[in-house]
Amino acid sequence: MSYITDVTNSPTKPPFPSPEKHRADSTGVSSAAKRALFSENSQADHSDACKTRKWTDESEQETLAIFDTMVPTDFSGWAQVNYRDGTSYLGDFVNGMRHGIGTLSLKDRICIANWNEDVIHGVAEIRFNNGFRFIGRWNNGVRYDSGVSIYPDHSQYAGEFKNWMRHGQGEVVYSDGNSYKGWWKNDKQHGSGVIKYADGSVILGNFVEGQMHGKVTRFSPNMPSVTVHYDNGKLIPKST
Repeated sequence: MSYITDVTNSPTKPPFPSPEKHRADSTGVSSAAKRALFSENSQADHSDACKTRKWTDESEQETLAIFDTMVPTDFSGWAQVNYRDGTSYLGDFVNGMRHGIGTLSLKDRICIANWNEDVIHGVAEIRFNNGFRFIGRWNNGVRYDSGVSIYPDHSQYAGEFKNWMRHGQGEVVYSDGNSYKGWWKNDKQHGSGVIKYADGSVILGNFVEGQMHGKVTRFSPNMPSVTVHYDNGKLIPKST
């Protein structure tokens, strides 16, 4: 059974927020938030604790609050908060805590997630600035060891991870149609695995730190199988 899932049905769709209401652009602010900031009907509360602008869009019936650095403990609703360290959060709050659907924008990534009492809980997607994306599940702020990743070259991996690296069992499908399914260690093929090529040929063998090692068998369409041996990626010539 393949590890790979249909990314079109990944958590980037519901239950995540709709693009119009909650998806932040490169500035970290959603289009709805921008409308609130520049709305002529915005009302500001310049208290010492925060600066708040509340608005209501007649078509969406949503109320947005903008806070600087902190959210009052008695606030529940949809808001954006800009923290002192330069990060920001746009989403749902309950009793002053991130709770519900929201996007946390950090310096090198954004996190679109389900939140529970200020920590990620449930499905989340992490989008790094370098184009790497990870979709997985969290339990009270602790990430599970498996998930789906999408790379800048459009290859996709589904399986186990360790420190954001492929580690354990998993399958990767490359942009050229080739794939590898098997064991990984520190982001490299390590252990038994199967390589499938787009032309229908298959390689079954063992790998050590990304290199073929030991007995390797190749199966090709309409041709007999061939078994050879490798030593750390180097083909061992057959003895005569």
